[in-house]
Amino acid sequence: MSQRPPRWSECTALFGGRFDPPHLGHEQALEGLFETPGVSRVLVVPSGNPPHKSTAASNEARLELAKEAFKKPGRARPVEILDDEIERTRLSGCPGYAWDTLQALKGTYGDSLAFVIGADQLRDLPQWHRFPEILGLCHWIVLERQPDGQAVVGEAIKTLIGSGLLRPKPEWSTQGLPALEVSHSPGRTLLVCPTKAPAVSSTDIRERLARGERPETLPISPEVALRLKSLKLYGTGH
Repeated sequence: MSQRPPRWSECTALFGGRFDPPHLGHEQALEGLFETPGVSRVLVVPSGNPPHKSTAASNEARLELAKEAFKKPGRARPVEILDDEIERTRLSGCPGYAWDTLQALKGTYGDSLAFVIGADQLRDLPQWHRFPEILGLCHWIVLERQPDGQAVVGEAIKTLIGSGLLRPKPEWSTQGLPALEVSHSPGRTLLVCPTKAPAVSSTDIRERLARGERPETLPISPEVALRLKSLKLYGTGH
């Protein structure tokens, strides 16, 4: 791999998550990737059997919700919803590790793949399967969500730099955004991006639904609200 930053306009962003349920914060974060850093396409990958946190809805239900949230008709930029991780963990019975998903997708997308994570995920990255090797599998887009994303990202990056795993690359800055290189994989880039996505919590949405609030009043799209009711999820069938 050449020691130069990626052309973000040629990159495919992998946007993973439990999406339990997907909310307007997820949708806005995804849309923002086409502007900052300006990726060419987004792959939405609902997690299958996540190793660190359980899910309230089934894999199949979360996949259906993701399709409602992200597969918008008439979209100008390509967004694909993949069931790869859900299907792989269903067949194997093993946890859905990001390492395995990235290895599977590299055959198709090669060095253009960029994994999208939030501030909390960056902080917890040392707990991930096959860390620190996983840093070298792809590029990384770290989203700073308000109100405290910048502070969390700053502390996590300071730790990774101190461990010798990242090194600052100010000359690789894109749109004025901080860029770093993965030390053991020259050319692999970690880019820190702000996001206008609101601070919305899937846990909070589930709790409010369980208390009897109507899906239409919550920060989820109308399409997701309808599918929640049809599937009778999170207490909406009462």
